[in-house]
Amino acid sequence: MKKVILITAGVVLSIVSYGQQSPKQKEVGIGISTWGTFGAFYRVGSSKSLWRFTGLNRYRNLTQFSSPDVQTKYSGFNVTVQAGKEFRKSITDKLDFRFGGDVMFHYSHLTRTVNDMTMTDNDSYSKARYIGPGINAVVGFNYKIKRILIGAEALPCFLYTKGRTITQENGIETISNFSKFGYSFTSGLLSLAYQF
Repeated sequence: MKKVILITAGVVLSIVSYGQQSPKQKEVGIGISTWGTFGAFYRVGSSKSLWRFTGLNRYRNLTQFSSPDVQTKYSGFNVTVQAGKEFRKSITDKLDFRFGGDVMFHYSHLTRTVNDMTMTDNDSYSKARYIGPGINAVVGFNYKIKRILIGAEALPCFLYTKGRTITQENGIETISNFSKFGYSFTSGLLSLAYQF
């Protein structure tokens, strides 16, 4: 019984002492993705290995006129939250190579309204909601100017999406449910960070 108490006490003390050690490096910054989403991130760890936490958001409110008699309006937003780990290798004093990965969760809500102002008055409306998890790889570079980091990273990702679309046209409503796996090898992020 004494051995169990001593081992438990040793594990608890090592966890507490590790938790009290301050990280060697912290970064906070903003970024824009190739999909037009803006966001903020926080990274913490050492100069060689950091935990990453990112939140991206995109809000769209766009009105288009297809013709003088038909007005089409799109609106919606996308939210993505990511958490992961990245590793760094110095190429020069100012340039680092970065690689790692994230797990993510995304949510989208989009609406489309068509206002037909002709005699036929064929208005229509559709609303879509998408939700799901995903994973992405991280491959990129940081260029350091004093405490400022300018970064670029490719984020190839795999996503699972589940959603529902509601469409109303000519007074008839249609509901469609779907789920799918998808991938993108073209997503990326440009970032500006402050290191402290």
